[in-house]
Amino acid sequence: MKSKQNRAPGDIDPGFSPIAVPDPDQGPNLDPYIILTLTNGDMILGCAPCVIVKFKADHQLDKTFGDNGYVFIELDQSPFSLESIDPLPDGGYILRVETVTEIDDIRLTCLALVRLTSTGQRDPGFGLEGLRLYPLPGGESLPLRLRELHRQIHSTNVVTPSRFPERVSGDLSVQADGTFFVLMSVKAIDSGTYRSYVLKILNNGDIDPGFNGNGLMEPAGLTPFMAYAMVVQNEDAFVISGVYRSPADSPLENGVGFISRFNRDGTQDESFAKDGEFIDFGPYDYTRWYFLLRQNNGNIACVGHNGAHTISGRGLTKVCTLDPNGQNPSSFVARLEPDTTDVATLRCFTAMVDGVGRIVVGGRQLGPELTMRSFLGRVNRDGYVDENLGYKGVRFYDDFQSLDALSEPPEGDHYLTAMYQGSEANKIYRVIST
Repeated sequence: MKSKQNRAPGDIDPGFSPIAVPDPDQGPNLDPYIILTLTNGDMILGCAPCVIVKFKADHQLDKTFGDNGYVFIELDQSPFSLESIDPLPDGGYILRVETVTEIDDIRLTCLALVRLTSTGQRDPGFGLEGLRLYPLPGGESLPLRLRELHRQIHSTNVVTPSRFPERVSGDLSVQADGTFFVLMSVKAIDSGTYRSYVLKILNNGDIDPGFNGNGLMEPAGLTPFMAYAMVVQNEDAFVISGVYRSPADSPLENGVGFISRFNRDGTQDESFAKDGEFIDFGPYDYTRWYFLLRQNNGNIACVGHNGAHTISGRGLTKVCTLDPNGQNPSSFVARLEPDTTDVATLRCFTAMVDGVGRIVVGGRQLGPELTMRSFLGRVNRDGYVDENLGYKGVRFYDDFQSLDALSEPPEGDHYLTAMYQGSEANKIYRVIST
């Protein structure tokens, strides 16, 4: 065992007992895939399919939160999954949930928001007992006969707690006054078409009619796209990443990933990047930017994937920084690559900017014969990969199959990660960062 002085960045802290999340009904452990660390060292975990658990700084369950430390969210709609947890200025939390609804006999994904108080109770001043659904129409649907054929070919159980980022659509940005903007893509399940929106939500859960007169913005004049992430620069400027979907028989079957800025009225801001869009064609195909992260200097850290998502080819994680106007000031796009020359892909499932401005990513390497290994990658503020963490900026963990969540506690000398081993549910591990 290394002494504390000899621990290196990326080491799993041997002095930290991994945190498992017990099922209060004595079933298998719950599976955390979202970590939110608070300024006092407490930790909020989001678990599949929609369970919130709070641990105190000493890693004991906070039994004053919710029901003995747990909040179970149940919806009449099914299926449903928890997508994000964000803290609110009043000490409460807003949960973004994706579920399914039906409009005019068309099955569509649907946004649901749940607001919790600081003590984990459903906020009675928000929606109906803390819950609000936002059913919105989808794009043009296929004729009935084609919908029936598509249903036979494609699974309709699209809402799962999967961390595969290409399946997770939408984002949420809390404002200083406690209101928030939500990015969502409505998917027509039977046809696979998308229609994207930005909504402004008031503290009581209502859509703000003062925003565009109806509380929403729909990007106009573009090919329908699936939206991934959003940075709200102000109420008139929304930087959004997404992918223009391509037909299944197209050579660009993964679609064309882009980052663009939209005005309040939904028009594309052509002063952003080049002619309104930042598009990166990497070594294999167009990069899909799954994460947009605001940096302290106003720049935007972008994290995505280029190439194959499976072992059908090679794939890698891409990282870059854009200034507020979509320019790449240092002209860098860092590559985090598999550690094998064989067909393999490095898939990023989680990303953050740490306390000193480094871009930190985590996920899974999928290699030959479906071998899986967790990885942690890091890019320094200057745009170069952090060789102190690992070779070419990547540290691999042979004993773990996936790293699904990242967070940085207030101490700033380590990260908290959610990783799984074998068939067990995720546990929380501490990884040395400095």
